[in-house]
Amino acid sequence: MSTPLFIDIHTHNHILSEYSIFVQNIFIQDILTIKEKKYKNCSVGLHPWHIDLNNWNSDLTELEKLIPTKKNIIAIGETGLDRLKGPPLQDQQYVFQKHLEISKKFKLPVIIHCVKAWGELLQIHAEVNPSQPWIVHGFNQNLKIANQLLQKKIFLSFGKALLNENSNASIVFPSIPLECIFLETDDSDFTIREIYERAAFLSNVSIEKLSLKIQHNFNEIFTPATKTYI
Repeated sequence: MSTPLFIDIHTHNHILSEYSIFVQNIFIQDILTIKEKKYKNCSVGLHPWHIDLNNWNSDLTELEKLIPTKKNIIAIGETGLDRLKGPPLQDQQYVFQKHLEISKKFKLPVIIHCVKAWGELLQIHAEVNPSQPWIVHGFNQNLKIANQLLQKKIFLSFGKALLNENSNASIVFPSIPLECIFLETDDSDFTIREIYERAAFLSNVSIEKLSLKIQHNFNEIFTPATKTYI
């Protein structure tokens, strides 16, 4: 049997492996990193914690200029809404919607950070009716919220919370269809293999089957013209 391929859909601290594909998160204020480190795949956006109400518009303008010149930018984000940190939620919503306009313009998926603003997130989705996929990263909520997102065909990405058997992520994961998930390391010290092993256990499937399912999800979202591999 061939060695499973692990896809890490959202990472800040990637550890290189010959058996992995990763999407490196780049904060918009670190945009030069794209040129310096030459990541194969990356997402770029303005995190809600980092929104400067005086400069955010110029930041996104710079991103719009960069995307056509860099095929390694395969997603927008992370961006989103956080009720606990950052500028007022109304301002965050406006900036988030500007990210969605960029997503639509360049036909790129969006990687989303959301904390205690699920109602607002779902309302924006209903208003915008996006044609590009959304991926909520670091999902660790209850089944009600999971189902609300799945009804909108929003992908859920699970990370280190799966390794805590008492977390919401561990509890809901067995109920989530594999065609709706991704896995990630985010900013943790865990490897993507550890996340996959735990996810396979919770889903009661082989790690090989899980790997193939997530590869399929990745190929559905990212077209051959916009993705590259290690």
